[in-house]
Amino acid sequence: MKNPDELTAEEAKIQQALKTTTLAVDLTQITTDTTSETAVPVTVRIMGELAGQPFIVEQQTMVFLLASLPNGGMWHPGDGHVHTSGEISGIISQPDDSTGYPLAARENYGFSDATDATSVLDRRNQANSRGLQWVVMTDHVGDNGGGDHMSQPAFQGRLEAEEWSIYQAACSRATTGYYPTVTVCPGEELATKEIPEWWVLPTGHLLSYASSLYTASYGTCQNLINQTTGNARFGVIAHPFNAACGWSDWNATPWRGIEVASNQSYEDSGAVSQWDQKLLVDLSAEIAGSIRHVAMSNSDVHSSSSAGWGTNINYIYTGSYAAPGTSPDVVWNAIRQGEVTASTDGSFAAATVNGTYPGHTLSVTRNSTVSVSVTGTPVSSSYTFARVEVRRNGYVEKTSPLISLNGSNFSWLTSLQIPVDSYVRVDALYGNGATWNGICLVNPVFIYTY
Repeated sequence: MKNPDELTAEEAKIQQALKTTTLAVDLTQITTDTTSETAVPVTVRIMGELAGQPFIVEQQTMVFLLASLPNGGMWHPGDGHVHTSGEISGIISQPDDSTGYPLAARENYGFSDATDATSVLDRRNQANSRGLQWVVMTDHVGDNGGGDHMSQPAFQGRLEAEEWSIYQAACSRATTGYYPTVTVCPGEELATKEIPEWWVLPTGHLLSYASSLYTASYGTCQNLINQTTGNARFGVIAHPFNAACGWSDWNATPWRGIEVASNQSYEDSGAVSQWDQKLLVDLSAEIAGSIRHVAMSNSDVHSSSSAGWGTNINYIYTGSYAAPGTSPDVVWNAIRQGEVTASTDGSFAAATVNGTYPGHTLSVTRNSTVSVSVTGTPVSSSYTFARVEVRRNGYVEKTSPLISLNGSNFSWLTSLQIPVDSYVRVDALYGNGATWNGICLVNPVFIYTY
């Protein structure tokens, strides 16, 4: 765009005629199936007359169709803690061994302790209807190292070693056999013990991610971590402060993630505190990239009516406008790296530090100033304001003024001095300016100073 003083007379006339307008695209005229990641080419053609001469201006652009959740571009929404049921009405009850699964469409089975007779495919369909692009099935495994779910109440099915291949096949078929694609990743929820023993043994539940092998529940928190370490596997602490089955050993290491919301409409302050402590204690390793401690917001859905299902959401950054699709590795890699925003209500926020995305490290000179850029989109038009808190090494160092939303997205830019090695993370709060109903915890950027 030229400086107005440099425009020719004809260019000035054109500029004066410019105006902003809204174009409606009739999706019924699009013959191919579309999803939230579909890019539709739209050609805009303007015809007119200037100085007695007809002219045509033509420009093609791409329109990205939006799902019901805020559109984060290269950020993709999902849930990392999802359960199915071992009792599927009208199909079959969870068999006690693999020979009891005669159906070819194994995605119609459930494998765990959900209460709503829901199969893997059912959960996939629910996820799709809520705008989610990926989920991790984390059905419970059995106790006592072997996992005989028959020792549990009839309604509490348990995934067993003999069922692991069927479980994986069910997740794979739910991913590849239906459109639009929802990435259904197979995982497990490990436990130090089962609920009937809660008054005897120390508690702890750990989500096992990126493992191709069945892992049995038993022992201690450290046992669970040991079983999810190595060969690209990693573990995420589930509902750490749950009264019945919270995490009981904070000296057990090395866990790789923690639920800062678990079927909750708010952040769990105790979990956030443990997360910040771990980030600071292991800051050198975080900066070097040899370890990551990642905050997640998961639903732990056991029923389609669970409050957190479709609201406790993680947005993962993949660097691509395309959803993870048929590749669970895209999901695992983003979570493992810490390219995650944990949202308590489905609202979206993202932040960069000097252009560096969450989960990555940048280098700056000591006492230099960095630029923190924050963008966000509320899940509800009822949210009238947002506020941003920028935290360095666990402490709030910058707070934005109230940001008026008007039902739309926002952006905010600030600067921050970095005196020593640091991690910088951002919280984005949504509400009416007095009450904050939604919060996004953006995972940190790590900063090495020299």
